[in-house]
Amino acid sequence: MVLDWVAGLRRRGTPVRVVGTDEAGPVDLSRTGLTGPIALVLGNETTGMSAAWRGACDTLVAIPVGGAASSLNAAAAGSIVLYEAARQRGLPARRGSGVDAGPSAVVPAAAKGPASP
Repeated sequence: MVLDWVAGLRRRGTPVRVVGTDEAGPVDLSRTGLTGPIALVLGNETTGMSAAWRGACDTLVAIPVGGAASSLNAAAAGSIVLYEAARQRGLPARRGSGVDAGPSAVVPAAAKGPASP
């Protein structure tokens, strides 16, 4: 069903990439372009993706994990991939967060000082 939807989008000219997460993925998440249309595939915590889904992916990415754990649960992995996609797309930081997201970051008024415009 999902792959039929992706195929339909591709036939109409939308270059959707199917990106799957895998602890042994050959490409590091941060080195994967996520600025275009993507369909994200996440496996479950126990067995990961099925062989069919793995074969349907255009790209398999690994999320670096330190320590004793070898993988993340699906919610954490999905959140990390979506955050990385947003970062690559240059989405600005939340207003008033004080987080520097690059040239489009919003600086809280108090941080500018009283003499700043």
